[in-house]
Amino acid sequence: MPGQSWLRVVAWRIATPRRLAPLARWRSRMRASWTRYMRFLSCFRLRRPSSARHPREQEADDVGVLSFANGSSGTDAMMINVLPASIEDRPVLAHLLELYGHDISEFDGRDVGEHGLYGYHYLDHYWTEPGRHPFLVRVDGRLAGFALVSIRVLSDEPVGHVSEFFVMRKYRRMGAGEVIARDVFRRFPGRWRVSQSSGNLPAQRFWRAVVGRMTLGVYTEGHDEVGRTTLEFDSSAGAD
Repeated sequence: MPGQSWLRVVAWRIATPRRLAPLARWRSRMRASWTRYMRFLSCFRLRRPSSARHPREQEADDVGVLSFANGSSGTDAMMINVLPASIEDRPVLAHLLELYGHDISEFDGRDVGEHGLYGYHYLDHYWTEPGRHPFLVRVDGRLAGFALVSIRVLSDEPVGHVSEFFVMRKYRRMGAGEVIARDVFRRFPGRWRVSQSSGNLPAQRFWRAVVGRMTLGVYTEGHDEVGRTTLEFDSSAGAD
C-alpha cells in the first residue's frame, strides 16, 4: 500500500544516521590522527648551510641550525644548534661530562674520585686524534648537552660511533634528542654502530626509536664482545 511504502521510507531515513554513526566516528578519529601526524612532522625543520656537504672524514665545521616546535600547538619553537667544540670549549665540555657521568652512574656503577669528579680519560683525544669530533648543543642559545663522535676504520671501511651522548634533563622527552642525533648522523653519511650498555634500558629504547624512524626500520641489532647492545645502520639511506 502507498501508505506503508511512505512509512518504510521515513523509518529508513530515521535509522540511517544511526547506521552511519560508527563510520562518522571512525572518520573523525582518522582525521585527528592525521592532524597529529602532520603536526609531528612539522616539528623537524632543518635549515642547511648553502655550501655543499663536506666529505665524511671532514672536521664537520658546518653549523646545524634546527627549529623544533615544542608543544601540541606548534607555536613555541626551540632553536637547536649542534656546534663543533673547539679546544677553548674544553672546560665547558668537561663540566657537562660530570653531569653525564652522574646520570649514567646508575648503569655503569662508577664512583667519583678523591676530588669529587668522575673525569673523562679520552677528552683531550678529541682535539689531538684524527677521526674524533666533539659537539656542543645549545637550545635557544643555552647549553643543553653534547655529542662525542669517533670515526673508526673497520674492515677497511670508516664506521661512525656515538661515543657519548648527553641531553640535559630539562630538554628530554621533547624530541630534542632525536633532532640532535639526526643532525650528527647527517654530518657523516655512511655506516654507523651505536652501542648501549646492557643495563641502560632507557638508552636502548631511545636509540631503537631514533634509528628505527630514521632508517624506516632498516638496521641490525646485536651485541659486541663486551655484551653491549649494538645497532648498525647506514645513515645515508635515511638522509633527506
